Amino acid sequence: MLFSKKLQNLVTANGFMYKHTNSLEIVCHEISNKRFYLVIIDKDMHTPYIIRMIRENNSIAYNQIIVVSQDDDFETKKYYFRLGIMAYFYKKEFDADRFNNYLKTLNDEVTVIEALKNMKIAVVDDNPFFLDVVEKFFSLREIKNVEYYEESRAFLRAKNDFDLCFIDLVMPVYDGEVLVRHVRETNNDTIIIIITGYNNEKSITHCLNVGADDFMLKPLDFIVFMSRINSCINRHRLDQELKKNNERLFELATRDTLTNIYNRTYFMDAYKRKMAEALRTKESFSLLLLDIDHFKNINDEYGHLKGDYVLKETAALLSQNLRKSDVLCRWGGEEFLVLLNSADINKAAIVAQNMRTLVEQNKLQGVRSITASFGVIEYSLAVDAEKNFTLLDNSLYLAKSVGRNKIICNGNLQLFGKEPITQIEWSPFFKSGNAIIDNDHKVLIDFANELIKRYFSSGHSLNKVFLKHVILAINAHFKREENIMKAVGYEKYEEYRALHREIIVMAIKEKDAVDSTKSTEKSMQAAIEYIVGNAIIGHIIKADFDFFPLLRQ
Repeated sequence: MLFSKKLQNLVTANGFMYKHTNSLEIVCHEISNKRFYLVIIDKDMHTPYIIRMIRENNSIAYNQIIVVSQDDDFETKKYYFRLGIMAYFYKKEFDADRFNNYLKTLNDEVTVIEALKNMKIAVVDDNPFFLDVVEKFFSLREIKNVEYYEESRAFLRAKNDFDLCFIDLVMPVYDGEVLVRHVRETNNDTIIIIITGYNNEKSITHCLNVGADDFMLKPLDFIVFMSRINSCINRHRLDQELKKNNERLFELATRDTLTNIYNRTYFMDAYKRKMAEALRTKESFSLLLLDIDHFKNINDEYGHLKGDYVLKETAALLSQNLRKSDVLCRWGGEEFLVLLNSADINKAAIVAQNMRTLVEQNKLQGVRSITASFGVIEYSLAVDAEKNFTLLDNSLYLAKSVGRNKIICNGNLQLFGKEPITQIEWSPFFKSGNAIIDNDHKVLIDFANELIKRYFSSGHSLNKVFLKHVILAINAHFKREENIMKAVGYEKYEEYRALHREIIVMAIKEKDAVDSTKSTEKSMQAAIEYIVGNAIIGHIIKADFDFFPLLRQ
C-alpha cells in the first residue's frame, strides 16, 4: 500500500484521477467502459492477460500501460515491451522523476487531443483505406471537426479555413506540393503535415521548404502520429506566442505612450515606404500637420494632467475620422501628422477642413474649447523628401501666423475664403538671421496687413497709389536682398534674381488691371492675392527660406 500511495501522490500531482484495485474483475470492467488514460499493472497480477485485453480493444482511446515489478529481470522486461507497454519500473529502485516524465508525456497527449477537438482539420489522401483508418482514429477520440478529401481537386475547391491539414504527397491530378502552396497562399497559420508512403528525401524537403510544417511516413504509427502532431502544435503555439510578443514589442516601439497613436519613428518608416511607392506608381498622396493652438495656455490654466487629457481626446477624435489606409502619428508635443493615402491637395484640404471643424466643435470635459492650425501639402516628386517636409512645416507656421484655426495648403494664402485672413503676424518663424532682410520682411508684412485692412475698410476697393507704393517697396527689398545673396555666394543667385524680376512683372500686371477703367472687385482681390500671397508671404516661405540657413552660419 505504501507504493500505491506514492503512485497516487505522483499521479494526482500531475492532474489525473487515481484509482487502485486488486480485483481483475474491476480492471476488466474499467477497460470495457474505456474509463482510463493509463493502466499501471503489477507484474504479478494477470499482467499478460490484461495487456492483451487492452490491445485487442481497439475502441479504447488512451491505452498506455506501465508495468511495475519487484524483479530486476531483463528478459521479463523485454517480454512486456514486446507486448506493447509504455514503460517498465522496478519498485525497489523506483525513479519518481522518470515516472513524472511519462505522466507529462501522457498529459501532453491528452492536451493535444483536447486541442484537436477545437481545430478544423482536413485530411487529403487518394487512398480510401487510409482515410478510413484516420477517421476511426479521430472518431475514437471524439475529434469531430474533420473533413476528408479523396480528390485533390475537391480540396482545392473547399474554403481554406483549416487549422490543421494532413496532405498526401503523391496524388492524381494535383500532388501535395501544389496543395501546400495553395494553403500557404491564403493562410500562413495553418499547420500542414505531409503524409507519404515514399521516403523520398528530396521531395519531402522540397515540400517543407514551400510551406509544410512536418511529414510522416505510411503506414502510420499512431503513437508517432500523436507525437508529431503534438510537436507541430507546440511549435505553432510557440510561433504564435513569438509573433504576438513581437507585435507587442513593435507596438511598444512604434506607439506614443500617451495617446496610443503611432510615433515619429513609425511614421518616418511609413513615409519612406510611401515615397518609394509613389516613385513607382506616380499615385498622389498628401501630408497634413496640425498643431493645437495655444496649448501652453491649456497646461498653464488647467494643469498638465488636463493637457494630457486634451492630447489623448484629440488623438482619438482624429483616429476615428481617418481611413485605415491613412497613418496618424503624434509628431511631438501638441503636433499631429497625417499621411493621407491616394489623396491630392484638394482631397487633403477637405480632410483638413473636416478635422479643423471637429476639433473646434469637440466638447472637452472641464476644459474650454480648443482649435488647431493646419499645414497641408501634396507630396511632390519634383523635390526631395526634406523639401516636402519643409513646405509642410512652413505651411503650418503660416497658418499660425495668420490668426490660427486656419488651413494653409502648399504654402498658399487663401485671403478671401469663407474665413478671410485679416492679419499676418510677424514672428520668429520669418527671421532669416540677417538684420537688413528681417527688417525688410517685417516692413513688407506690415504693408500686406495695411493693404488687406484698407481693402476691407473701404468697401472692397483699393487705393491705387498705395498699391503702387507697396510694389516699389517690394522691388527695393529684392535689390537689397540680391546684393546680400551675391555677397555670401548664394549658388542659386541668378535663378533667384530672375524669380524676383518675374514677380515684379506679374505684380505690375495685377496693378495695371486695378488701374484700368474696367477694374472690378475680382481684379482687386486678384491683386491682393498675388502681392500678399505670392510676392511677399509666398516668396518668403517658398524661396527665401532656402537661403536662410546660409545667413545663419
